[in-house]
Amino acid sequence: MLKDSNSNSNQKDTLYRYGRQMILPAIGVMGQEELSGARLLLVGAGGIGSSAAMYLATAGINLTIMDHDNVDQSNLHRYCTFSSSSQPLTRWIGKLSMITTIRE
Repeated sequence: MLKDSNSNSNQKDTLYRYGRQMILPAIGVMGQEELSGARLLLVGAGGIGSSAAMYLATAGINLTIMDHDNVDQSNLHRYCTFSSSSQPLTRWIGKLSMITTIRE
């Protein structure tokens, strides 16, 4: 079973959330434990980085995001996770709020 100090209820939540990727022979329980314990620095939260951040976060990876740029209307067509209401947030603050929502 997943090794953590969480209560039984939290372990059930973890199994429910990540169970479909844990049934893959290449991942399994041990692989999910490694993913959940992994830390990754994502440099750039633009067109590709915003999509990558979303998928990495949903896989259970802990992210640190660095990006100096702001969300701009001229870039919105490339961002799957930002909208015109995201302006003028810096990209990393916008990603942080999206990832926090995903991980809750």
